Formats: sequence, C-alpha cells, structure tokens
Amino acid sequence: MACSKEDATVRETNTRVLYAATLLNFTSQVILMQATPMVVSRSMKGDAVATVAVLGRLSSLAALVEFVLNPVFANLSDAYGRKVFLLLAPAATIVMRGAVARFPGVTTVGAGRVVTGALVPAFFTASSAALGDMYASGSPQDVIAVQGNLQMLMGGSFIISGLLAGKLAARNIRLPFLVSVALGAMSLGVVLKGFRETLGPEDRRRASLRGANPLGFLRLFQGSPALARTSLVQGLSQFPVVLQDVDAAFGAKHRGWGPEENGRFVAGAGVVSTLAGRCTGQIVTGLGGQSHAVLAHISAGLSFFLSVLATSSERAWLAVLVGALGQTRGAAVSVLGSRLGQAEQMGRGEHAGAVANMNAVVKTVAPLVYGRLFALADGLPYSVSGVIMLCCAALAASVNKRHWSGA
Repeated sequence: MACSKEDATVRETNTRVLYAATLLNFTSQVILMQATPMVVSRSMKGDAVATVAVLGRLSSLAALVEFVLNPVFANLSDAYGRKVFLLLAPAATIVMRGAVARFPGVTTVGAGRVVTGALVPAFFTASSAALGDMYASGSPQDVIAVQGNLQMLMGGSFIISGLLAGKLAARNIRLPFLVSVALGAMSLGVVLKGFRETLGPEDRRRASLRGANPLGFLRLFQGSPALARTSLVQGLSQFPVVLQDVDAAFGAKHRGWGPEENGRFVAGAGVVSTLAGRCTGQIVTGLGGQSHAVLAHISAGLSFFLSVLATSSERAWLAVLVGALGQTRGAAVSVLGSRLGQAEQMGRGEHAGAVANMNAVVKTVAPLVYGRLFALADGLPYSVSGVIMLCCAALAASVNKRHWSGA
C-alpha cells in the first residue's frame, strides 16, 4: 500500500526503517574490508601489487555488471515501486556471503563481490528515490538532514566494522562472512516488515525497458549546463571511493599495519565520518550549499595529498582530520542534482538510476587506473584523488549561484 506524501507518521516510520536497513546493509559489506583482501592475498602469496590488481579487476567487473543492470532497476522502480529493490542487496548478501563462508577462496570471493557489488547500488538507488518520494513536499534542508544522518550511520558502520573486522578475520577467515550473512538477513527482515511503499499509483510510470539504457546517464549532460556540471561533480567524487583496497596495502607496506591495526584506524576514521554526518545539516545551512560543496571538496583534496605522506600513524590521523569536512561533500550537490534533474522532466528513480550508472562507469575505470598507479608508485592513487577533488571544487564554484538557492 502506497503511503501518502502528507502522512507524517508513515514518513517517519519509513525513514527509521531506511536508517536501520542502511546501517545493516552497509555494515554487511564493510565488515569484509579485511577478510576479502586477506583471501586474495593468500592466493597471491602475499604480493601486494598482485592483490591490488586482482581486487581492482573484481571491482571493475562488478561495476560493469552494475552499469548494465542499474538502469533496468531504476526504470522498473518508477513502475513497480521502491520496496522490492530495497530487498535485492540483502538477499544477495545472504546467498553470496554464505557461499564464501562455506568455501572461502578467490572464486567465491570474486563471485560475491561481483554480484553484491552490482546489487548494493540498487538498494541505494531505491533508497534515494524513496526519500525523494517522502520529502517531495518538504524543504531541501529536510533531505540534507536525512542524508547527514545516513552519513552518520555509515560512519558508525565503519566504527563497528573497523573494531570487529580485523579481529574476526584474524581468528577465522569465515567469521566475517558469516556475520555479513546475519546482517543481510536482519536488513531483509527490517524492510519486509517495516517499510511501506512510497510510490503511489498516481506517480507510477508505465513499465518499459526502453528507458533502461546503460548509456541513459548521458542525459545528465544533455540538459542544462548546471545539471551537467553538478552531475560531473557527483561522478568525479566517486573516484576515491575505491581506495579501500589500496589503503590496506599502503598501510601494511608503510606503517607495518596488520588487519587489527588497520581496523582500528578505519574505526577512528568512522568516528570522524559519524560526527561530520551528524553535523551535515547545520554545516550546509551555515555555509550555504555552494560554499559547502566547494570547501568540502577542497578538504577532501588536501586530505588525499596528506595521505601520500602518511607513512606513520600520526600523519595518517592528520589526513583523516583534515578531510573531516570532505566526508560531507555529496550532501548539497546531491540535492541540487536531484532538483535540476526533475526540472529536466526526469523521474526521481530515473535520475537516481542515471547518477548510479554514471558512478558505475567511474567504479569500472577507477580500480583499474588505481591498480596501475599503485604499481608505478604507491602514493600516486592519493595524489590523483587530490587533484580530482580540487577539480570538483572548481566545478561546484562554476555553477550559477541562483541554482544553489535552498540546496
């Protein structure tokens, strides 16, 4: 049953369900941040460059599958609603991570990364569209506040995973995958029981795969210059997201960190991310949407440049603190992009899907690029990420101020 946009009670309940499902679903993925590289590293006989290369190819393959399937999911979510697509990722987690727990190896790890890597974005695409449905009549600040809370929860996920992932993997390589299965099952149950459909019959579009074109994201760049620039910022901001595999290898080589030390660092970074997420609404309101987008990307860029020099624990922590504001860099940009997309007559699911598919292109290319950069010089991925963030800041500054009003 579709909930009315004016039904505040249903909206509050659905928002809490999305909070819980996001925390569970996200944690079910990042809890494997130590275990997955460890499985691959054992097969590569401890060769860091080969490990990063294999993980990069797996990530690229997952992004390629996502690139093909995500437009289909996004298009169908505008026809059949959001709930079914909130269930795909946790269902895939249960099946694929269960297979790895039973038969740990590169084959099962690779299959799990490809399948869940392709379906997890479907969860976030549907979640983004559902938030757009529920808060369509609200102010942009309401959406930014919710996004800030989601960022806080993801930061909390990194804290939980950082503290547990290394210890679980060190004790038994199967344990993190079993925990992932349990978290996926809880996420599935929360959505099944608590989430009420947000897309009313009057807002649904006719089901058709004609609009499910993998290259449909190009529409983001065929409308207004403001939408094109905003979308480019959203896409380029995704490049550093794939640095996770590089981080583990860099930390092991330059700081002598094992899984537990790296886990503690991830947990600490999660604390910073959580605090930044909690304050996102206030920060964006205080700075204004455009100033926030520019300063947040500069913060992220400086953090990556410092990471090149982070050969000690102290320098690594300094880089994290400098990049605190950068953790919130997508908030105002996301709201602006969604609003500009609707002005171009794009459905919320269609726009969210187009952005996700653009990000899939980035996630296909970035791991391969970073793998090659790491082979040339292990600090290069961070330097390139810093340059990309500064380019994003310049693009955000170039969008006309009148578009940022209320973002």
